[in-house]
Amino acid sequence: MTELKRLNIRIRPEMHDFLKKSADSRGLTMNAMVIFALETYFQQQQVMPYLGDMMEELQKDK
Repeated sequence: MTELKRLNIRIRPEMHDFLKKSADSRGLTMNAMVIFALETYFQQQQVMPYLGDMMEELQKDK
């Protein structure tokens, strides 16, 4: 099993409320919501360097 690391953060009350409401509406914990958001951000950062090349390829296909 992958070793997990603990991370403690301080956030504005508004952000906490948003996170809590978003998690509750999806039936998730706040921890799961933060992990989901970070994984989404991580995936976006992996794609960004190739976005220009992808757009060029799409234009060629037209």
